[in-house]
Amino acid sequence: LLLEVTAARLERLQDISESDAILEGCPGKSGDARGEYREVWNALNAKRHPWAKNPWVWVVEFVPAQAR
Repeated sequence: LLLEVTAARLERLQDISESDAILEGCPGKSGDARGEYREVWNALNAKRHPWAKNPWVWVVEFVPAQAR
């Protein structure tokens, strides 16, 4: 699988948008994709980088690369 990076930026974790949380796999069934993302984040990262500490994270956007 080859990916083409289309954008990269630093962002505070809690600045994730509702639409970005959906793109991260949290469908927002309850109407709160960010809240679902927070729960997933803490389930995976709470010991070292909990949501409450609002760490800086890399946001990397990509698309499948065309075969050359």
